[in-house]
Amino acid sequence: MSGRTEKAQYFPLTSGKFLYLATVIDLAPRRLAGRALADHTRAELVTDALAAARRCRGSLHGAVMHTDHGAPYTSRALADVCRSAGMIQSMSAVGSPADQHARGVVQRDLQTGDTSGPPGLRR
Repeated sequence: MSGRTEKAQYFPLTSGKFLYLATVIDLAPRRLAGRALADHTRAELVTDALAAARRCRGSLHGAVMHTDHGAPYTSRALADVCRSAGMIQSMSAVGSPADQHARGVVQRDLQTGDTSGPPGLRR
């Protein structure tokens, strides 16, 4: 099982509130494995996205859950879900740009609706 990365992204609504999207990306094929939407960034947003990835991919045993240091990713709730799924948690160094590329490519494709080819090679 390849590594996975997680990041919440926010979208402003006309009401002045925000909608938050959490994605779980399978880094080997650079494909979206799970997602969740909510009006908050609590740990449940992340654990819901991870549950969606588990439903999509089946067992996540042995997968690496690589995240940044945001509050939802350092939560006990996420640690418990990862432990029960047999996943390994990993965190980048604070402010590391190396984590941004794969996540950015997949999220860009989600925003533009481009599904015409492999992520990163789409035009």
